[in-house]
Amino acid sequence: MHNQPNSCLWVYDLADTVYNGEPTKMETTMNSRIMILIMFSIWILFPVSLLHAQTTTIPDGAKSTPSPAVAKTVRQDNIVISDHIANWRGVLLSTEQALARSGMNDDDLVQKSTETSDIRIQALEQGLKIEPQIKQLKAQLDQLGSAPKKDEPAESETISAKRTELENRYSILDGNLKAIRLIIVRATQIEEQITDSRRQHFVTQISQRSKSIFDIRLWQNFWNDLDGFWHRFNLLISDSTAVMITKIEKSKILAPLLLGGMIIIAGAVLYGRQRYVKTIDHIITHSNGQPFNNEIKIQLAGASFARNAITPVGGLVLLYLLFTSLGIFTPRLENLMMEIASTLSAIVIALVLTRTYLVPNNPSRRLINLPDITIIKISNIILLGVLFIGGFRLLNKTSIILASPFEVSIALRALLALSCFLCVSLVLIAVAADDKPADDKPADDQLPANRNFIRWGYLKPLFWLGCVAGIISLTAGYLAFAVFLAWQILIAALVFALLWLCIEFLDFRRNRHLSAESGRWRKLAHTTGFSQQAILQGGVFGFGLVKLSAVLAAAVIFMISWGYRTRDWTTTAGELFFGFRIGGLNISFSAIALAIVIFVTGYVITRAIQNWLQIQFLPTTKLDPGLRNSIATIFGYTGMVIAVLLAVSAAGFDLSNIAIIAGALSVGIGFGLQSIVNNFFSGLILLAERPIKAGDWIVTSGGQGTVTKTSVRSTEIETFDGASVIIPNSTLITEAVTNWTHNNKRGRIIVSLGVGYDSDPEQVRNILLECAQSHKLILQKPGPSVYFMDFGADALIFELRAYLSDINYSLTVKSELRFAITSSLRKAKIEIPYPQRDIHIKSAPENFSDIKGGTEKKSKK
Repeated sequence: MHNQPNSCLWVYDLADTVYNGEPTKMETTMNSRIMILIMFSIWILFPVSLLHAQTTTIPDGAKSTPSPAVAKTVRQDNIVISDHIANWRGVLLSTEQALARSGMNDDDLVQKSTETSDIRIQALEQGLKIEPQIKQLKAQLDQLGSAPKKDEPAESETISAKRTELENRYSILDGNLKAIRLIIVRATQIEEQITDSRRQHFVTQISQRSKSIFDIRLWQNFWNDLDGFWHRFNLLISDSTAVMITKIEKSKILAPLLLGGMIIIAGAVLYGRQRYVKTIDHIITHSNGQPFNNEIKIQLAGASFARNAITPVGGLVLLYLLFTSLGIFTPRLENLMMEIASTLSAIVIALVLTRTYLVPNNPSRRLINLPDITIIKISNIILLGVLFIGGFRLLNKTSIILASPFEVSIALRALLALSCFLCVSLVLIAVAADDKPADDKPADDQLPANRNFIRWGYLKPLFWLGCVAGIISLTAGYLAFAVFLAWQILIAALVFALLWLCIEFLDFRRNRHLSAESGRWRKLAHTTGFSQQAILQGGVFGFGLVKLSAVLAAAVIFMISWGYRTRDWTTTAGELFFGFRIGGLNISFSAIALAIVIFVTGYVITRAIQNWLQIQFLPTTKLDPGLRNSIATIFGYTGMVIAVLLAVSAAGFDLSNIAIIAGALSVGIGFGLQSIVNNFFSGLILLAERPIKAGDWIVTSGGQGTVTKTSVRSTEIETFDGASVIIPNSTLITEAVTNWTHNNKRGRIIVSLGVGYDSDPEQVRNILLECAQSHKLILQKPGPSVYFMDFGADALIFELRAYLSDINYSLTVKSELRFAITSSLRKAKIEIPYPQRDIHIKSAPENFSDIKGGTEKKSKK
């Protein structure tokens, strides 16, 4: 098992230097942090500033489980697994014994944690390979059944021998699986113990007290050791230069390769800068001289940062990789060059970010709304602070490489921390001096577009608290804690600045590409065949995923300075993707992704076949539309159930366990989801018995109309007014429903009318029969009939009853019959009376006026 290179917190090295008097090993830690910041800025802003989308390669899923091997191979595999288990136990035992002893530093703890993590991952992978084999053996044993009892018929020797062989293999694999699970638990516990030890070690180191910055002896020793420092530095440069010249002179191809590589790198850097110059000019030209809005400012900021920071930093990193790949540097000079490259890259990124946000020479492109004099003051403070911090860091790294006395490193780190605190404090004071009252705040369009993403009001107290605590720590002698705070402030400022710029640029690109005015997503929808809504939702989801990735990357960089290793994050991500266990359940995102693919594939196939049935095949049969709809609907639900079962099985979930869970939840379903379950089974009954089908004209308590769709939960009818009414299926089962077209569409209509008492009833009957028989939609068998229903108060009441081949035309036929009957009756001069009332008014009594007058007199009294 190979040990990975370890990284540790620089604060541990500082404390070891202060108290042990030995040079620290900070190369890996600080280099990794600076290089990660550089690569983070390149990864975040370089693709988006090019205005091109990135494509992400998704790693393949977990390998399929191998098929069972022959008996000899199985025995060999068991021997190998047993050897692995024995080896793992030995390493874990050694780690436990080492943890029991005191005196382990952070490097040793990281190494032990790496070894333990490797064992846990290997054991987990081995267990995932064994579990399918055990399931296969268990299924075979279940198929064979138990051995027959004494009073039962004997079985053949072949079956008995096969059962014995399977039981032996099952016993061996089950024992190995239990041992592997025990090792996984044991390794997990050891990792937790190592994490606790590192945390305690970290707290102990930063809480110990050393010399104060006001201790004169610290600075005297630093001054006295400077001569030795410069002498070692000159020797390193002279010796390394001589070795480099010798290597170049001995190799004929080294110089041309070096020169050619430098020319290519220089050309790439110049091309990148020129490309971004054209981009900036293009943005400014299209603004048409108008004041820059937030979107243009963000676009200019991204292009300027890419031109002035990412391009030169990328060239510097490539130049360093060129020299190291050719093997020109000596080991110590290579370390020094790495520190120089990382420090210069950090300085360039910090200064370019400052100019990107503040833009001292062009207020119209400024992202922060402050007066010009304040902007210039802040720019100068940050410039001096970055140069001092970068210089002290480079000198400190150089002193460690040269193995200078530890007083030099301690003094340089103290100066670095003091420079950081003073720089941040002066910037905060300059900003606070120009804070405007609430009434004088600028308008919303003058502030950053996403100003709520990072609230300055929340960050400012934290920066002040860190600076004050750091200065107090330097004064009190807690140098390790002060340097730790300084690096946290610097990393937080740099990460937040990069992250905010990235988020703003992503929002700008999202609004531009997915806006209603943009036609790109419509063109993509036309090209791919997806709906515009699907493309729009996919674009929003994609931009959100990229933003989430940027936030997670920023969190990883920030957490590295707290002792978290990149290996921890990659291991966690691998476990999340390839599988982790919760209790007895193994969850794997790769398996879940495969399950989603299987479900989507099954869904698409089901819908395709269902559409083929509905549109092409079933219309060629003699089945009625309602039955065709029922067949297509049942097929669709059956296909969906099969797709869900296949997806659940592919995700690694045991269907038997799901059945047990469903049984346990049946009581809750019976009470909490009673109406839903009732509608579900009512829908199945409707689809099976088909008392109501698509196209039927039904009358219910919720209204009447034509059935358009029947699902497992509800039935949709369309009223004659064009409205859709959703009726629960349980209502159609439990209540009375009138179905006008259940067996066939034939139906009867009734037209009532009244004629005058002077009319001839026989003549009226003949007219009504003639009108009905002449209509083409009225059936002649059975033929229409007329009935003399009653002697009304004002008319003789008749009813015309006729049958239609399609009752859906009843309203039309009734209307046309009434037109025809009215015309025929008028031609025959037969009156259709309307209600009449004769009002007879009796004469008023003679004393009516006296009575009225007497009443008025009484009322006056």
